[in-house]
Amino acid sequence: MQLEKVTTLLLMLLLSFSIIAAFPVFALEEVQLKAVADVTELGDPGLKTDVVGTTFSVAFYLEDTNLATDIDLYGFDLQFNWSTQWVRYTDYTVTQPVEDFPAVQPPSPYAGILHADTMKLKKTVDESASIPLAEPGTMAWIGYSS
Repeated sequence: MQLEKVTTLLLMLLLSFSIIAAFPVFALEEVQLKAVADVTELGDPGLKTDVVGTTFSVAFYLEDTNLATDIDLYGFDLQFNWSTQWVRYTDYTVTQPVEDFPAVQPPSPYAGILHADTMKLKKTVDESASIPLAEPGTMAWIGYSS
Protein backbone atom coordinates (compact mmCIF):
# COMPACT_ATOMS: atom_id res chain seq x y z
CA MET A 1 0.00 0.00 0.00
CA GLN A 2 2.83 2.44 0.86
CA LEU A 3 4.64 1.58 -2.35
CA GLU A 4 1.52 2.45 -4.40
CA LYS A 5 1.23 5.87 -2.73
CA VAL A 6 4.90 6.63 -3.31
CA THR A 7 4.69 5.49 -6.94
CA THR A 8 1.56 7.59 -7.55
CA LEU A 9 3.17 10.66 -5.96
CA LEU A 10 6.33 10.18 -8.01
CA LEU A 11 4.33 9.87 -11.25
CA MET A 12 2.34 13.02 -10.42
CA LEU A 13 5.56 14.96 -9.78
CA LEU A 14 7.07 13.78 -13.07
CA LEU A 15 3.90 14.73 -14.93
CA SER A 16 3.93 18.19 -13.31
CA PHE A 17 7.56 18.76 -14.28
CA SER A 18 6.92 17.63 -17.86
CA ILE A 19 4.02 20.10 -18.20
CA ILE A 20 6.16 22.95 -16.85
CA ALA A 21 9.01 22.03 -19.20
CA ALA A 22 6.65 22.10 -22.19
CA PHE A 23 5.91 25.82 -21.73
CA PRO A 24 9.23 27.60 -21.20
CA VAL A 25 9.17 31.27 -20.20
CA PHE A 26 12.17 33.47 -20.88
CA ALA A 27 13.19 37.09 -21.12
CA LEU A 28 14.41 38.51 -24.40
CA GLU A 29 17.95 39.79 -24.11
CA GLU A 30 18.00 41.78 -27.33
CA VAL A 31 15.03 44.03 -26.54
CA GLN A 32 16.00 47.60 -25.77
CA LEU A 33 14.06 50.44 -24.18
CA LYS A 34 14.50 53.59 -26.24
CA ALA A 35 13.24 57.15 -25.88
CA VAL A 36 12.61 59.84 -28.46
CA ALA A 37 11.29 63.38 -27.91
CA ASP A 38 9.27 65.51 -30.32
CA VAL A 39 11.59 68.42 -29.45
CA THR A 40 15.37 68.09 -29.23
CA GLU A 41 16.14 71.63 -28.04
CA LEU A 42 13.96 73.94 -25.96
CA GLY A 43 14.22 77.68 -26.46
CA ASP A 44 16.92 79.56 -28.34
CA PRO A 45 20.32 79.48 -26.58
CA GLY A 46 21.49 82.52 -28.56
CA LEU A 47 18.52 84.60 -27.43
CA LYS A 48 18.41 82.93 -23.99
CA THR A 49 14.68 82.32 -24.40
CA ASP A 50 12.82 81.29 -21.26
CA VAL A 51 11.46 77.78 -21.70
CA VAL A 52 9.55 77.50 -18.42
CA GLY A 53 6.10 76.10 -19.14
CA THR A 54 7.07 74.61 -22.50
CA THR A 55 5.37 71.27 -23.05
CA PHE A 56 6.97 68.47 -25.04
CA SER A 57 6.35 64.77 -25.56
CA VAL A 58 8.69 61.85 -25.01
CA ALA A 59 7.92 58.37 -26.31
CA PHE A 60 9.40 55.32 -24.62
CA TYR A 61 9.29 52.26 -26.81
CA LEU A 62 10.67 48.76 -26.98
CA GLU A 63 12.74 47.76 -29.95
CA ASP A 64 14.32 44.44 -30.79
CA THR A 65 17.58 44.29 -32.67
CA ASN A 66 18.39 40.70 -33.65
CA LEU A 67 15.29 38.66 -32.92
CA ALA A 68 13.41 36.27 -35.13
CA THR A 69 10.02 37.58 -36.21
CA ASP A 70 8.16 34.66 -34.62
CA ILE A 71 8.92 35.74 -31.03
CA ASP A 72 6.03 37.57 -29.38
CA LEU A 73 6.06 40.06 -26.51
CA TYR A 74 3.67 39.11 -23.71
CA GLY A 75 4.19 41.98 -21.30
CA PHE A 76 6.36 44.79 -20.04
CA ASP A 77 7.34 46.32 -16.72
CA LEU A 78 8.94 49.79 -16.92
CA GLN A 79 10.26 51.78 -13.98
CA PHE A 80 12.01 55.09 -14.55
CA ASN A 81 12.69 58.54 -13.13
CA TRP A 82 13.76 62.02 -14.26
CA SER A 83 15.23 65.21 -12.85
CA THR A 84 12.47 67.31 -11.34
CA GLN A 85 14.86 70.27 -11.43
CA TRP A 86 14.26 70.47 -15.19
CA VAL A 87 11.19 68.41 -16.01
CA ARG A 88 7.73 68.11 -14.47
CA TYR A 89 5.33 65.33 -15.30
CA THR A 90 1.99 66.35 -16.85
CA ASP A 91 0.38 63.29 -18.45
CA TYR A 92 1.03 60.01 -20.26
CA THR A 93 -0.67 57.50 -22.53
CA VAL A 94 0.13 53.81 -22.74
CA THR A 95 -0.47 52.80 -26.34
CA GLN A 96 -1.86 49.35 -25.73
CA PRO A 97 -3.54 47.27 -26.92
CA VAL A 98 -2.36 47.57 -30.50
CA GLU A 99 -5.96 47.16 -31.67
CA ASP A 100 -6.74 50.57 -30.09
CA PHE A 101 -3.52 52.18 -31.42
CA PRO A 102 -2.97 50.61 -34.88
CA ALA A 103 -1.20 53.63 -36.42
CA VAL A 104 2.20 55.15 -35.60
CA GLN A 105 2.03 57.21 -32.40
CA PRO A 106 4.43 60.19 -32.79
CA PRO A 107 6.99 60.85 -31.50
CA SER A 108 7.32 57.04 -31.32
CA PRO A 109 8.09 55.43 -34.66
CA TYR A 110 5.69 52.57 -33.84
CA ALA A 111 2.03 51.78 -33.36
CA GLY A 112 0.69 50.27 -30.14
CA ILE A 113 2.07 47.31 -28.23
CA LEU A 114 0.59 44.02 -26.95
CA HIS A 115 -2.69 42.59 -28.14
CA ALA A 116 -6.16 42.84 -26.60
CA ASP A 117 -7.13 41.19 -23.32
CA THR A 118 -4.26 42.67 -21.35
CA MET A 119 -3.98 43.06 -17.60
CA LYS A 120 -2.89 46.33 -16.04
CA LEU A 121 -0.30 45.33 -13.46
CA LYS A 122 0.88 48.80 -12.48
CA LYS A 123 0.19 52.32 -13.73
CA THR A 124 1.54 54.82 -11.20
CA VAL A 125 3.39 58.15 -11.34
CA ASP A 126 4.76 59.81 -8.20
CA GLU A 127 7.43 62.52 -8.55
CA SER A 128 8.33 62.13 -4.88
CA ALA A 129 9.77 58.72 -5.86
CA SER A 130 7.88 56.85 -3.16
CA ILE A 131 6.03 54.13 -5.08
CA PRO A 132 5.59 51.10 -2.82
CA LEU A 133 7.46 47.96 -3.98
CA ALA A 134 9.23 49.85 -6.80
CA GLU A 135 12.97 50.13 -7.21
CA PRO A 136 14.43 53.02 -5.16
CA GLY A 137 14.04 56.36 -6.97
CA THR A 138 11.26 55.19 -9.29
CA MET A 139 8.87 58.00 -10.28
CA ALA A 140 6.85 56.10 -12.89
CA TRP A 141 5.98 52.41 -12.88
CA ILE A 142 3.98 51.04 -15.79
CA GLY A 143 3.41 47.34 -16.31
CA TYR A 144 1.04 45.31 -18.48
CA SER A 145 0.73 41.64 -19.33
CA SER A 146 -1.29 39.65 -21.84
